[in-house]
Amino acid sequence: MRWLTVLFTLPIFLYLVDRQLPRFYIFDPAKIQELSKAAIAANPNNVTALMIDLTQSLRKEYGTKHVQEFDTKRWFFKYVFTKSFNVDVKP
Repeated sequence: MRWLTVLFTLPIFLYLVDRQLPRFYIFDPAKIQELSKAAIAANPNNVTALMIDLTQSLRKEYGTKHVQEFDTKRWFFKYVFTKSFNVDVKP
């Protein structure tokens, strides 16, 4: 009987917690969209330059506490690309 109570109340609790999550977001989705579009427009054919530009814009907008400096050696997609296709990508 006790597990029925937990089974019934757990989804309600999780729903209420989920509704409060947007209060804790750091980044504003509209501002991220605006910065992304500006970076894409400025660098349409160069992904590395696009990421550098976007990172600088994010750091200006939100500070350095939550946005790390762009580093091509630690770039996730570069790692996946080079490991998946066994190629070396130079910045």
